[in-house]
Amino acid sequence: MDINDIDFNKFLEKVTKLENIIENQMDNRDFNAILYSRFNIRIENIDTEYNKLLIRKITENLINEQIFNLIDL
Repeated sequence: MDINDIDFNKFLEKVTKLENIIENQMDNRDFNAILYSRFNIRIENIDTEYNKLLIRKITENLINEQIFNLIDL
């Protein structure tokens, strides 16, 4: 994966902003209901579930990138 320090820092900033939004919404019952209905995630298990989703998304992106690299050959 070709990524430079600036791109990576921008990515980390976006992740931090998203984490802050989620943290601020934790007490919102509607937000909790959306998390459960869309992603089957309960707030009590948020860290474990978040890590699983993050790993899955990163893996999917790496697989897609490899597929595109094969197509470009």
